[in-house]
Amino acid sequence: MKSRLLVRVRERVAAMTTRAWLVRLICAFAFVIVLEMLRFSAAVVADLAWPAGGDLASQLRSALLETPWRLLYEGLGLWLLIGVIGRWPRWGWAGLSAVASLAIFCVVLLPPVLLAPQGRGDVVAAGPQAQPILAFVRRGGLDVHVLYAFESADPLAADMEGWGGIAKVDSGAHAAVSRAALAAPSAQTYAAIGHLLGHYRHGDLWSMALLWSLMGAGFFLAVALLSRPIARAFGQGEASGALDASGPPVVGLIAWASLLIAVPVFNRFDQAIDYRADDYAMALTEDPDALCRWLVATEQTDKVDPSPLETLIFYDHPPLKARLLHAMQWKANHGF
Repeated sequence: MKSRLLVRVRERVAAMTTRAWLVRLICAFAFVIVLEMLRFSAAVVADLAWPAGGDLASQLRSALLETPWRLLYEGLGLWLLIGVIGRWPRWGWAGLSAVASLAIFCVVLLPPVLLAPQGRGDVVAAGPQAQPILAFVRRGGLDVHVLYAFESADPLAADMEGWGGIAKVDSGAHAAVSRAALAAPSAQTYAAIGHLLGHYRHGDLWSMALLWSLMGAGFFLAVALLSRPIARAFGQGEASGALDASGPPVVGLIAWASLLIAVPVFNRFDQAIDYRADDYAMALTEDPDALCRWLVATEQTDKVDPSPLETLIFYDHPPLKARLLHAMQWKANHGF
């Protein structure tokens, strides 16, 4: 039995290292290189056109540092995707969507809840100063009995992890603040914690995972419907598009077109849940001014008042001016 298994593994490895697979790998990386060059050029043009958006030299350095890593994981990801789609007759777009949904849920839900506390090196926060924060967290709906702290000089840094929302399961709940926040908590600290508690109570992690899963299903459906017509349009005849050298550019084009659609959709969704979390924080603290001071202290890197188009395409959080106006409107509506 063991011998037959080893033979099958060797055969599979040999099949994956054939010339066709090598050609697809090279084509995948070549396609990603072209897209990265376009992305890099677009970033340069954007910084030249809108210098208020950031320092050009800093953006160039960041892009140069990021590009090799992006090429590595994007190229490998596209190569693996082509191989998976090569099993299309057996899996179908619905089966691939189900597998992608499971992967997305694991990627979105597991790291923040299970890995973030260990990655930050959280330790139990002892002392009387932890009790008021812990009581506030529990009043905000996170059923924890221990407050944790992590090393950070930011007096407003905090994190509230847990399944929350739909699952109504608090076994994985975890509340942590920076040592600076623990040493001298302020009204802004409680506003920051209240905002994070709003995300927890509304189950925003679940909503985010569901949205990305739907986008993944839409991508596989688009590949199922469009890969052959696109291959024929570029003179590939009846080629499958996923099984020959034309596969990477065909599937890659569909993937990047899907991202162009997905990014503004996700940005609009993220902005909506941020407004809702701000509302939760203001209702919990009964101090809208503290939330505004927290926003001003933390939202200093982006443009204060971008255009609606910029907000839709480039901002996964509402811009500062819009959030302040929203807070002031909430304050007026609730008589504060």
